[in-house]
Amino acid sequence: MRKTIITLLLMIVSALPLAAGAEQRVVRVLFVGNSLTYVNDLPAAFATIYQASQPDAKVETEMLAQGGALLREHLDAGALRLLLARERFDIVVLQELGGLPLCPVDFPPCKDSPQALRDAAAAVRAANSRPVWFATWQALPSAQEELSRRVSTLARELQIDTVDVGAAMQRVAPNMRRHLVVQDGHPRPLGTWLAASALVANITGTLPKTVPPQSCGKTWKQLSLTTPASLQVAEDAECFQPRAAQWRAVRAAIRFDAKHAKEN
Repeated sequence: MRKTIITLLLMIVSALPLAAGAEQRVVRVLFVGNSLTYVNDLPAAFATIYQASQPDAKVETEMLAQGGALLREHLDAGALRLLLARERFDIVVLQELGGLPLCPVDFPPCKDSPQALRDAAAAVRAANSRPVWFATWQALPSAQEELSRRVSTLARELQIDTVDVGAAMQRVAPNMRRHLVVQDGHPRPLGTWLAASALVANITGTLPKTVPPQSCGKTWKQLSLTTPASLQVAEDAECFQPRAAQWRAVRAAIRFDAKHAKEN
């Protein structure tokens, strides 16, 4: 009888850390960007893939975005610093205007883009959060190669974790690339899944293994620069799930990024 009681007590005690860990495993992520972030609801796809990869995690996301918004505009509007002061985030994903810092020299925001990223990352770190730069893409391989070179140089200079989504898109098999981005440069659902998967791989250091469950994200048409998305009205949600072949293409494209994140 005594042995049975002791065994039961040991079972209860051994289960306590797991229960406590489950309660504490909350990951809060803020996404700051523009339509390249809110089209197809990148935060929702990110949460779905993260939780499928890390079953013990509960992911909560928030978003500050507006079509065509620059990081400098997010800083000048004051909403980013206000939100960082008011709420706690483990990760803050920073997305600059598409293609920056590769852009025409006569486009003034391009010159300011590195400093804006530096200032945004500093604000995130001051709030005891981890900044992650979501670098975007160019359609032509040669332009993407130059963009990735500049992204890599700036990331080393700023010492900021960077997810080069554009480079990952170029690693997708040519017959699959048309499923990633529409003609105007916005991501298709599979492009958003690739970005979300690459972010998860960087943040966790683990390559997502299985096809994640269906993700239902809001269909954003317009967002205010100064108000978190959770407080704004959106269209009905749309649901997406990549097919097995598409998911294999995504995983193959981000395998390098997951390895690099794990090594660093």
